[in-house]
Amino acid sequence: MLFHEYTHAVVHSLTPRCPSWIHEGLAEHFSTHYPKKIGQVIPLNYLEKSFSRLRGENVRIAYRESYSAVSYLIEKYGLFRIKELFLSLSKGTDINQAFRDAFSITYNEFISVWGKN
Repeated sequence: MLFHEYTHAVVHSLTPRCPSWIHEGLAEHFSTHYPKKIGQVIPLNYLEKSFSRLRGENVRIAYRESYSAVSYLIEKYGLFRIKELFLSLSKGTDINQAFRDAFSITYNEFISVWGKN
């Protein structure tokens, strides 16, 4: 739990403008390990705001899905690119441009294709 909450504090210190799925996914990445990754069960754009409105099984799915998406980004692009995304967002850059700068794909493109096999 300490790593999870510390990750939230670090992310918030870099930028308060982070989609919840990235925030929670990174915190999960540093605090737990799920044996199997999942795809996009709940649309990522639905997970941009607080998970508090989710109920029951959807809460567990949201955390696992967020973990899977962030783990994918880290494995494909490296943790440094996540930091670049946060720094870009902290400067007020639009999420689409910040995502493109960090990962060479816009945010909208990523959420429309990631995990939809």
